[in-house]
Amino acid sequence: MKLKYHFSICEVAGDTVAIAVGDDAVRFNGMIRLNQTARCLFEALREDTNEEKLVDCLTADFAVGRQEALASTEAFIRQLRENGLLEE
Repeated sequence: MKLKYHFSICEVAGDTVAIAVGDDAVRFNGMIRLNQTARCLFEALREDTNEEKLVDCLTADFAVGRQEALASTEAFIRQLRENGLLEE
């Protein structure tokens, strides 16, 4: 799985946001606010990956156990799917 669109991640008014760029800005109009863990997962999803690698990303970068990382990853992936942002 990976992100359906190309995004640029930047800081806007103190928040980290993802904004679609190029031709994808026409298809996805808006921005996505990301916390630190969402940013980690979002960046990993720029390339084709799987849930296991996403969980590894969180456990490597944050002081969380595998179960908590899995729950966060599943919730984040569910949100992306519901909004049509993933290619699978």
